Amino acid sequence: MACCRHAFLMFENALLLKDSDAKDALCRIIGTCATKYHYIAQSCASILHLIHKYDFVVTHLADAVAGAEKKYADGSMAISLIREIGRTNPKDYVKDTVGSENIGRFLVELSDRLPKLLSTNIGLLVPHFGGESYKIRNALVAVLGKLIAKAFNDVEGEVSSKSIRLRTKQAMLEILLERCRDVSAYTRSRVLQVWAELCEEHSISIGLWNEVATVASGRLEDKSAIVRKSALNLLIMMLQHNPFGPQLRAASFEATLEQYKKKLNELAPKCPPNSSDGLVSDNNVSFGDDSGVDDEEFGGDSKNQDSLTDSCLPHEANGTLEVDNSVPDVGNVEQTRTLVASLEAGLSFSNCMSATMPTLVQLMASSSSSDVENTILLLMRCRQFQIDESEACLRKMLPLVFSQDKSIYEAVENAFITIYLRKNPVETAKNLLNLAMDSNIGDLAALEFILGALVSKGEITASMLSALWDFFCFNISGTTAQQSRGALSVLCMAAKSSPTILSSHLQDIVDIGFGRWAKVEPLLARTACLALQRLSEEDKKKLLLTNGNRVFGILESLVSGFSLPENIWYAAADRAIAALYIIHPTPETIAASLVNRSLQSVFDSCDVSELQTNTVSGSSNMLTTVQVAKLSRYLFVVSHVAMNQLVYIESCIRKIQKSKAKKEKMVAEDKNLDVNTPSDAQKDDGINSELGLAASEDAMLDILAERAEKEIVFGGSSGKNLIGHCASFLSKLCRNFNLMQKVKGFINEMAMRLEDEDERISNLARLFFHELSKKDIRQWEYISYCLSQLAFTEKSMRKLMESFKAYEHVLSEDVVMENFRNIINKAKKFAKPELKSSIEEFEEKLNKFHNEKKEQVLTEKNAQAHQQKVGSLGNFMAPKKDVEESGESEITEDEEEADKSVDDTRSLGSKSKATKLRTRSDASSEVTELEIDDDEVQSPLVNLRGYTSLRFMFTL
Repeated sequence: MACCRHAFLMFENALLLKDSDAKDALCRIIGTCATKYHYIAQSCASILHLIHKYDFVVTHLADAVAGAEKKYADGSMAISLIREIGRTNPKDYVKDTVGSENIGRFLVELSDRLPKLLSTNIGLLVPHFGGESYKIRNALVAVLGKLIAKAFNDVEGEVSSKSIRLRTKQAMLEILLERCRDVSAYTRSRVLQVWAELCEEHSISIGLWNEVATVASGRLEDKSAIVRKSALNLLIMMLQHNPFGPQLRAASFEATLEQYKKKLNELAPKCPPNSSDGLVSDNNVSFGDDSGVDDEEFGGDSKNQDSLTDSCLPHEANGTLEVDNSVPDVGNVEQTRTLVASLEAGLSFSNCMSATMPTLVQLMASSSSSDVENTILLLMRCRQFQIDESEACLRKMLPLVFSQDKSIYEAVENAFITIYLRKNPVETAKNLLNLAMDSNIGDLAALEFILGALVSKGEITASMLSALWDFFCFNISGTTAQQSRGALSVLCMAAKSSPTILSSHLQDIVDIGFGRWAKVEPLLARTACLALQRLSEEDKKKLLLTNGNRVFGILESLVSGFSLPENIWYAAADRAIAALYIIHPTPETIAASLVNRSLQSVFDSCDVSELQTNTVSGSSNMLTTVQVAKLSRYLFVVSHVAMNQLVYIESCIRKIQKSKAKKEKMVAEDKNLDVNTPSDAQKDDGINSELGLAASEDAMLDILAERAEKEIVFGGSSGKNLIGHCASFLSKLCRNFNLMQKVKGFINEMAMRLEDEDERISNLARLFFHELSKKDIRQWEYISYCLSQLAFTEKSMRKLMESFKAYEHVLSEDVVMENFRNIINKAKKFAKPELKSSIEEFEEKLNKFHNEKKEQVLTEKNAQAHQQKVGSLGNFMAPKKDVEESGESEITEDEEEADKSVDDTRSLGSKSKATKLRTRSDASSEVTELEIDDDEVQSPLVNLRGYTSLRFMFTL
C-alpha cells in the first residue's frame, strides 16, 4: 500500500493540509485503504504516530476516521484506534506530555463526529481515569460530555436497548460527578466546564439538577482559582438555563408547592407516590430527552416567557405575597405529582443558590481578580432571578471601587450601571436614593466615589439629576422625608465632582433642608449642611448675599440648640461646624460664640469666672451638678471647633504662600523680559535676599501659625485663646481619664472578639490588631521567634516567602533577622534542589533588605543628631530650625511616646504639621454623608505637638 504510505507522508506537510481539496483527497485515500482494503493495523499505527508527533494533524485525522465510518458504514478503524489508545500504559502519557495532549484532542474530536460508536466503546478508555496524566483525564471528561449530549438523543429502538442506553448515560453522569473531586485542579475545572456545556445543551435532567448545583456550590471554596472560576460560570449557566422559571424566590415556590400538595391529596388521597424522594427520574422529565419539554417552555433565559410553574406562582403586591387558592388544573394524578416534584426541585435549587451567598461575599474579597469579576456576574444573575439575599450581597461589591485592579473596578462600575441606572430617570433616581438610604458608612464612601466617576463620564444625565431634585423638593407624589434626604445625599455626592449641580436649588436646600421636614427626618438637616459644604465659590457668595444671616443663625441653633435627638445631634453638629468654617467670612468669631454658648448651657447655674477659679484651685464641688449629656456636647463642640480652626489656619497659610509664590513667579517673569536693565524692585529683592529678610518672612509666618495653634490647644495665660478660660478645666478633666489604655491583660479578650457574631465588632477587632501591629517593633521579635520554633514544610516555607511584604519593614532589627536565619537554616536541611535554590534566593533577599534598612536607620539617627547640634545655634532662628528639624524627623505612631513632655513634642515643626493638616483637611472633604446609629461619633484626628488633653476630646 505505497499509496497509503505516501498519503501519511503528505500529512506531515502543514501547508498542504491548508488546501481543503488536497486534505479531503488524502482523507479519502487513508479511509479507503484502511476500511475497504483492510489496511487497518498499519493505518492505525501511522495515525497514532502522526498524532504523537504533530499537533496540526489531529483534526484532519479525525475527519479521515469519521469519513471512513460514514462512507463504508464500518467503524473498525475507529474502534481499533480506541482500543490501541486504551491499552497504552497510562505512565507513557505522563512522560509524553505533548503526545498525551494530542491524543486527548483526537478523542474529543472523534466523540464529536462519532458519538454513538464511541459510547459503545467508552469502556476501553475508562481505566485511564486512574492514570497520572491529567491531560488524558481532561480529554476523557470532555469525551463523556460530548457523548451525553449527542449519543442518547434518538427515541427509536426496543425497550431493552433504551434501558441499556439510559444505564450507560447514568454511569457517565456518575463519573462526571465523581471527577469533580479529582486530585488535579485542571481536571476539576474541566469537569465543571463540561457540566456548563451540558447545561447549555439542555442535557441535564431535573432529577440531577440539584445534585450538580450542590457540587458546583461546594467547588466555590476550592483552593484553586481556576476551579472557583469554573464553578462560578457553571452556576451562572444553571441560572440562565434553569427549568423552573424566570423568578426563583423561595417564598413563591413554597406557597405554590403547598397549594399543589393539597390538590394532590384531594385527587389521590389513598394513592401512594411512585417515587419516595419526590424527584422525577431521568427518563421522564429532562431537557431535550423523552419529555419533549424545551427551554422556551420553561422560560429559559427570557424574562418575558412564563414557565409551567410560573403560571401558578403567587402574585406579589406591595411587597406581600398573595396566594391564589384556585391553582390551575394540570391534569391527572400523575401529572400533578410530576409538577409537585418539579416544584420541590425548584425550591431546592433556590435554597441551594441562597446558601451560597456568604461564600460569594467572601469571594468578593479574594485576591484573585477572576474570583471577584465572576462573583459579581453570578450575583447579578441571582438578582435577575430574585434569589433570596442576592440584593444585599450585591451591595457589598461597592467598596471594590477602591480596588487598584482596573478590571475589578470596571466590573463593579458595569454592574452598578446595569443594576441601578435605567432609561427612566425617575426609576434611576429612586434606585440611587434608596441605595443611599440603606447603605452603611463604607458603602456611602464607595457610592460617592463611583457617582463622581459616572458624573465625570456623563453617565448621570441631566434628566436623572432633575428627577433627584424632584424627589428632594417633594414634586413627586408620595415622596417621604427619608426619600427627600436620600435624594439630597446623592446630589451632594454628585456635586463633589461637579459643584454646579447645587447652583439651581440653593433656596430649596435652605428652605427644605432646615425647614419643617427636618423635624420629620432629623438627618435631613445634617445632609443640608453637607450640601452647603459642597457649594462652589460663586454659590457661596450668592448664598451670603441672599440668606447669609439666616443660614448662620440656623447653623448656630443646630449646634447650641436641643431640637435634634441626642443620637442625631452629634452628626448634625459636626457638619454644621464644618459648614460654618467653609461659608462664613470670619468663622473664628461665630465659633467663639458657639463655644461660649455651649459652655453656658453646661454651667447655666454657675458663674463662668467662678468656674475658672475653682478649676485652677482644684475644687471639684461644682462638677457634681453637671449633666453628662450637656458636658458631652460641650466637649464635642470645643474639640470640633478647635480642629476646624486648626484646619482653617492651615488653609489661610496655604493661601498666603500660594499668593506669595504667584507674586514671585510674576517677578521672575518680569526679570526674564528685561535682564539687562535691573529695576529698583530687583535691586531691593537682591538686597533682601542677601540680608535674609525673605527667609525671615517665612520664619515669622511659621511662628505666627505656631502661636495661633498654641492659643487654641494649650490655653495658658494669654487669655486670647479660642478655648479660653476653660482650658485648665479641660486639661484637668482629661487627666482623670486613662487615655493610654494598656493592651496587657486585655489582649485575649480582644482576640476573642475576632470571632464575634456581630460583624461590626469583629471588623473593629481586626482593625484594632491592624493598628496594634504598627505600634511596637518588639512584637515582631516575639513573632519571628515563634516562627523559628515551628517545623516548616515546603508549603509553609513558600507561604513565608510569599508574605515578604508583611515583615520587610522590621528586617533592620538584628533579633528579627537572626530568627529568620534560623528558619532558613532549618529549611535547607529538608529542601529539595528546586526549593533549596528558592530558599537561597530568599536568604539573599533578606540580607539585602537587612543591610539597606539598617543603613537607613543609621542615617536617620545621624541626621537627627546633626539637627540637634544645629538647633543650638542662634536665638532668632531657633523656631525656624525647630520647624526644619521636625520636617525631616519621623512622627512615631506609638501612643505611649505621646506621653512624653511637651518639650519633646515641640520639635514637630510647621512642615510636618502642614502635611498632617493638609492630609486631614483633604480627608475631611472625603467623608461622605452617613447614617449615625451609634452612640459615638469619631472625628478626624490632627497630630500636633503635646496636646494630650485634646486627644481625648477628638475621640469623643
